Amino acid sequence: MYPLMTSFPQKEGIMRLHNDFTLYFRVIPSGKRVVYYYAYDENGKRLYGKSTGETTMTAARVFCNRLLKEGLLVQKKNHTPTFAEYAQGWWEWDTCEYLKKRRKRSKITKGYADLAKWNVEKLLLPFFGQMRMDQITKNDVEAFLDAEQKKGYKNTTINGHFGTLKTMMIEAVDRGVINRNPIEKMEKLINDRKEIRIITPEEFKRFCGLHTLPISFR
Repeated sequence: MYPLMTSFPQKEGIMRLHNDFTLYFRVIPSGKRVVYYYAYDENGKRLYGKSTGETTMTAARVFCNRLLKEGLLVQKKNHTPTFAEYAQGWWEWDTCEYLKKRRKRSKITKGYADLAKWNVEKLLLPFFGQMRMDQITKNDVEAFLDAEQKKGYKNTTINGHFGTLKTMMIEAVDRGVINRNPIEKMEKLINDRKEIRIITPEEFKRFCGLHTLPISFR
């Protein structure tokens, strides 16, 4: 018999189910709206979100109840997720635990979160998605940076991708997902952005050759 579930009025696509799990909609890169869920550990701490693969709350609720009945809703305590599993729910403006924590302590924009989410979905997941979090090494990340350079990305752009990954790895240590961050001391690539310098009025005159013109033309 399924456990008693109490639903509350929906707000912004979220339906709360008492005690066991919470369902919410998420738009994936293809534009499809899919229902995700997050569950709670034995101490009541919310775990990272995962996809149900369903597009309606009803079907997603059935899916999660089946997992619950089979003892699969919450992963075993010693389970180490893949990067793809860990990344689910990251950078979602309304539900990401990291963003909630950051926004209490510093100003952060939704644009920043959206860019980081794009980095994960388009770049990090294709490369690291199937790797277990505790098996990602510094050499793996170095290979990722090399692959980015071969794609033609500038170093400054790659550093942004690297920054997103490093933030997630630091948080993984804080959450106890991994014991150590393999890229903690890994440096960014050299800055290849061209310096923009504002010239002085005198330099502008010399550049245009105005100082050589007759007075009548000045």
